[in-house]
Amino acid sequence: GSIDGISDNLPVLDVDGLVGKTTSIGDIASQVQLISDKNFKVSVRLGKDFSLGIFSPTHKSLGIVDGIIKSANIHIGDIVYTSGISTIFPEGIPVAKVVSINKDNDKAFQDIVVEILADLNNYNYIFVLL
Repeated sequence: GSIDGISDNLPVLDVDGLVGKTTSIGDIASQVQLISDKNFKVSVRLGKDFSLGIFSPTHKSLGIVDGIIKSANIHIGDIVYTSGISTIFPEGIPVAKVVSINKDNDKAFQDIVVEILADLNNYNYIFVLL
């Protein structure tokens, strides 16, 4: 909580990647908005050319990355990182791994499905970036 220097909108991580952000801070405890919350979004980069997109969760440990143009060089297994253009999340925090890509659609952007890297079933070892 606030006794330990925690404030609103601080990144929360585990050893694998982004878990969420702090939202409601009390004296000795804090609430965290999880990365799997349907209202959670974060600016991300991925691929060799560090294409900029937006991560949104979809179901359980899956999510999507929107806004990646079809010509971007993205591969299954690529790691998705925070972009650093946010005032909340610094650059380079692992977020997810690409599990499927579809360029065969009528849109200008790729359909990219990702799997969240953080262990959303175990909150015993998480930390807050101050």
